[in-house]
Amino acid sequence: FGGDAIYADSTQGLDFSEFPSIKPVVRQATPETFDAAYQTQLQNPGYQNFLQRSTNITVFGCLDDHDYGVNNGDRTYAYARESALGFLKFINEPKQSPMYKRAERGFGLYGVKAFDFSRPPGQELLTDTEAAIDIDIDIDVAANTTESSFDNSTTTQQYQPSLSSKSVAVFILDVRTNKTPWKKGVQYDHEGDFLGERQWQWFERSLKQSTATINIIVQGLPVHAHRHPDANAVEDWEKFPKARQRLYDALLQSQEERGAAPMLISGDVHMAQLMRSDCYFTCNNEKAAVSVKKKRSLLEITTSGMTHSWGTCFSPQVRHHTHWYKRYASFVSRSTMTLMHYVMQLNDVMISHGPTSTIQKEDEEVVSLYGNGGGEGSKLGKQYALDLNFGELEFDWERGVVIARILGVDSTTTSGRSLLSASWTIDQLSGKEDMPGVMSVAEEQKIAYSATNADDDGWRCMAHRGDTDSLRFKLGSIALISWVSLMVVVPLLVVPLAGLAMLLYFMFRNMPRIKICFQGFRFAASAKEERKIKAKMN
Repeated sequence: FGGDAIYADSTQGLDFSEFPSIKPVVRQATPETFDAAYQTQLQNPGYQNFLQRSTNITVFGCLDDHDYGVNNGDRTYAYARESALGFLKFINEPKQSPMYKRAERGFGLYGVKAFDFSRPPGQELLTDTEAAIDIDIDIDVAANTTESSFDNSTTTQQYQPSLSSKSVAVFILDVRTNKTPWKKGVQYDHEGDFLGERQWQWFERSLKQSTATINIIVQGLPVHAHRHPDANAVEDWEKFPKARQRLYDALLQSQEERGAAPMLISGDVHMAQLMRSDCYFTCNNEKAAVSVKKKRSLLEITTSGMTHSWGTCFSPQVRHHTHWYKRYASFVSRSTMTLMHYVMQLNDVMISHGPTSTIQKEDEEVVSLYGNGGGEGSKLGKQYALDLNFGELEFDWERGVVIARILGVDSTTTSGRSLLSASWTIDQLSGKEDMPGVMSVAEEQKIAYSATNADDDGWRCMAHRGDTDSLRFKLGSIALISWVSLMVVVPLLVVPLAGLAMLLYFMFRNMPRIKICFQGFRFAASAKEERKIKAKMN
């Protein structure tokens, strides 16, 4: 789960008091709400069927705002510990695991699981001891007991695992329990944080411990995205620049030191997108000679949601999907987000024009790679999907290829298919090979120039299609706000006008027969008056 496994909170309508910023009016969840919602989910026939189809399924995941208990939730929420424990009980996480013990102590819901696909089928999942990634496991003690160390400053691990080249580590981060509240009317909060220092220490050190070939980081909010300036309306990591840079540094440093391939998975936004940032390590020598020394690309796959989306109706309220106005709600929802992708640059979102490269292993056939999406007959152009969806990663270890798919049902068919599909070599993901479409020399120089204002050397990341044009962004925002305003005003006008038309219809329908006397254009409102007019005309 990438967040919002349930909707524990409830929406009571929309607040237009700060229009054009529109916010839902939300009732926060209580501990009793979590238990009831997760029981409902466990009793869902589709979910039961999914769990029963195979014994080789590991259910894992993170919290986002609605399963956390409150829309846009942060550290001020009173039941953070209860929400974490409720989710871990739902996924049947062992109580002796470091992830469970952290949540029990109120630190948040975060952890890591490792898989080694060189093992026999059904045995791919490693124990925490075997993986030796989570720094809250004391390997020397864990060999004989289930005790865990929670002192990050002293925990050491003497045991170093030997994971094969067919291994994947999945890190789960908690962006709610320790999150700084959004400030009203502030676009960027440089002191704001998502994880809290303890979780940062755990993540950075555990990531260094990982010897997996691929490190997947799953959390609820988009990382690369550059969207709406109001964080209270649209949440993403860009609003906390210092925190996002720290995340980039942690991922890129592990990529550099271990040769691992990092991938970001996010949710929250009720649609799917394939995004990419290109990152450059700049060396700044006495503010005189600035040069780009290393290049890396970071990919992000956003997938959300399975029950409602911008293509059906963004609202989680059942009435918006079932009442007489459901078609209008669906039209407004889909048209608004389609317009956004058309008028806004969204330079972090990939654009596909077909295959970007090919590979061939020995005598095997040539395989085309779709580094910018559009593979397997899926959508070309800007890589987003508004329909109900979920994500899938396939690891072709023999060819050294990773395939990312967004699966779902679109508006043109009733059967599932790949809405989006992209593929890369593991070497491209790890930075050993350049990603297709890497920035030009001129753009590298622009990155280097911007680094002259930095205090030290480091990684600089930006959307892979370049900086967003500020004028176009503002014009696009105006167009989008105008469209939303029109969609709000139209029913306010149509409903009273339709009511007036119906009133007039029934009024005149029940009046006596009316005829027009063309001589003088006079109206006869009754049969008696009509006879008088005819007599005068004769």
